[in-house]
Amino acid sequence: MGGPEGFEQVRQEHRDLRALLGTLDDAASRVLEHTAGALSELREAVRELDVTLRAHLVMEETALVPVLSAGAVDRMRREHIEQRTALVALSSEVEGDTKEPARLADDARWLVRGLLRDMQEEDAALDGLTAREGEG
Repeated sequence: MGGPEGFEQVRQEHRDLRALLGTLDDAASRVLEHTAGALSELREAVRELDVTLRAHLVMEETALVPVLSAGAVDRMRREHIEQRTALVALSSEVEGDTKEPARLADDARWLVRGLLRDMQEEDAALDGLTAREGEG
């Protein structure tokens, strides 16, 4: 599933991930405001992100590797390793209850910002690939 179908699936999953990241960011904000129940919401949002993002990364690797240059594949794989590493760390913090809530919220917001930035860059790259396929 490379090419236009794969690109559209990546874009759709990015939209879904942005919604999930919004939920996580909102929960982190509520934790920082000391809102009752917010820490449980943050934990649940991290668990959902863990499952969703892992599946998304596998899908991207399947859909995009056939159409990317070797350099782009290397960059994507490095980025995915970094994303998985950050996600594992945050998930461990959530499950292990090893950090104070404000630090956990800050870590969650850091991950949200990084993932949003990465998806924006990926979407721009997909736009370029789509334009090239349209020319060919």
